[in-house]
Amino acid sequence: MTAANDRRPAGPYVTCEARQLLGVENTRVCDPVSLRHIKEYLAATDQWPSGHGDSDDDAEVVAPPLFVLAATRRVQPKARLLTDGQYDDRSIPGVHGRSVLAAWDVEVNALLRVGDVVTVTEAVMSIEEKQGSSGPRS
Repeated sequence: MTAANDRRPAGPYVTCEARQLLGVENTRVCDPVSLRHIKEYLAATDQWPSGHGDSDDDAEVVAPPLFVLAATRRVQPKARLLTDGQYDDRSIPGVHGRSVLAAWDVEVNALLRVGDVVTVTEAVMSIEEKQGSSGPRS
């Protein structure tokens, strides 16, 4: 225990409030996909199509499937980043200490094109407390 008046464990722990979030879906609508966003992603991931010009009128540019993860990530100020550089919206309120995001199921219904709007539905399906080689994790 951390202190006589504090009943929380000293290491990582999961509150009852966090467990109440299991299965609760949150839906949000993202900004429309822009040609610039797709081009930046293609350039950054070294997937630039051969023969692709510099025209901003290129309506046939299609984003690769994993672009959806970049396109749907919330834009946040640096002050909201966690100490490890991750966005704070990737954490679950009530899960304290070291944690690991172990799995995502991403369903892509179609490749993204300029002007598409993505709807994201997220839900925490399980929280497991485990003992790893470097200590407890949740």
